[in-house]
Amino acid sequence: TFAALEASGTNGFSNFEGKCLGHYCVYAKLYDYPRALEYNTRALLVFEELGEKTGIARVTGTIGSVYSGLHDYPKALEFFGRALDLYQQLGQKSGIATVTGNIGLAYLSLSDYPRALEYYLRALALQEELGEKRGIAHWTGCIGELYAKPDFDGYNASKAEDYLLSAVAMFDQLGVKKGTAECHRFLAQLYEQEEQAAKALRHFKTYHELEKEVLSEEAKKKADQVDEQRQEAEREKQRAIIKARDEERIASQEGLLNRMLPPSIAQRLLKGERVADYYRDISILFADIVGFTPIASRMPAKAVLAFLNHVFGEFDAIMEKHGCQKIKTMGDGYMAVCGAPLTCEDHAERLASAALEMMNDIELPEEIRRTLPKDSVFRLRIGLHMGPAFAGIVGEKGFVYDVYSDAVNMAARMESSGEAGKVHCSADFAYHLQNRDERFTLEERGEIEVKGKGLMRTYYLLG
Repeated sequence: TFAALEASGTNGFSNFEGKCLGHYCVYAKLYDYPRALEYNTRALLVFEELGEKTGIARVTGTIGSVYSGLHDYPKALEFFGRALDLYQQLGQKSGIATVTGNIGLAYLSLSDYPRALEYYLRALALQEELGEKRGIAHWTGCIGELYAKPDFDGYNASKAEDYLLSAVAMFDQLGVKKGTAECHRFLAQLYEQEEQAAKALRHFKTYHELEKEVLSEEAKKKADQVDEQRQEAEREKQRAIIKARDEERIASQEGLLNRMLPPSIAQRLLKGERVADYYRDISILFADIVGFTPIASRMPAKAVLAFLNHVFGEFDAIMEKHGCQKIKTMGDGYMAVCGAPLTCEDHAERLASAALEMMNDIELPEEIRRTLPKDSVFRLRIGLHMGPAFAGIVGEKGFVYDVYSDAVNMAARMESSGEAGKVHCSADFAYHLQNRDERFTLEERGEIEVKGKGLMRTYYLLG
């Protein structure tokens, strides 16, 4: 959500406390919350022995954030409450403001929206008193997001709009593009709920434009290309949706869309929906047939296509078996996800199982084997990562369902920096997978240089 704690490893705007201990920050960003909790508990004991009250308050609040990452919100509230008392005793208003807002975030996760609003408003008042502009912008946006929730009894589109627009102005002035982008995203959702399509579309486009600017340089190039296509695709999509509503053509269109798109997306499109979704956490796979390009240059075009159709057909069957979704092919490359468009808790386990099955030898029909050069050797290279992503319909003349985010680019990096015959995964994916299912075997590769990311610790999925 808009208001997610950065300390919990999700997509928040900023961590206003900004002073969590190094061990906590590293392990939390790796989604290893048990280790984060272990080190912060140790730190708390040391601060208590030293009688260092500021350190006690800070780490107590950080432990609350770790429990939020573990989705144990009652325990998180317990530690936030202790931290709030300590900061009040110390008279440290900045700490009071941070913990007050974090209490609101915990109540939001518990769907106790009235209490969440109460603490948001307190946090905003404290930030205004301190003159901390970034904090003011953040909590203003959080309040706007809350008023825009359809399941909130206090749902108020007018207030949501006012708060979100105010936050946009403040983030713009501060030059915080991520904050501005998130505000536009929630404004787009709000206007869509209120059936104000033009405004929704305008803010949705603004959100994507800003989101692209905060991606890595490599991701930004790709996002720029997508944006150029989207401008034309929006008009084409609207024309196609209108045609899809035509009763005389809907049967044939439905059959066509079901072949081109995931069934759930095709049905939404036929109902006239504008498909643009955000997923907090999905797993992403990229695969490449190593050694195919030079061999393909010595094969007839029909043979190349027959080979790829057969191999990718096998991959498609594996994805369907494990409840994953193929996204696209790129030459001899293959991309798939799990957790979108249909969400599931075990997306990492499903995609890991699919990746391991893809590594098994694929039996080629005799008519295809005859067309291959005698010295042909093919090996698969797979990369896995997980993280947030947005997905929707793009394309100029035909519909294409695609997924975009920095997490997608990271999965591609895992594939390109891996080794033939191995499943290469990020630390985020590895830790998440091991925490959920101990049956999977992983081998640490160590730190490698990842383009656009620097040194990263990665793993091989063995079985």
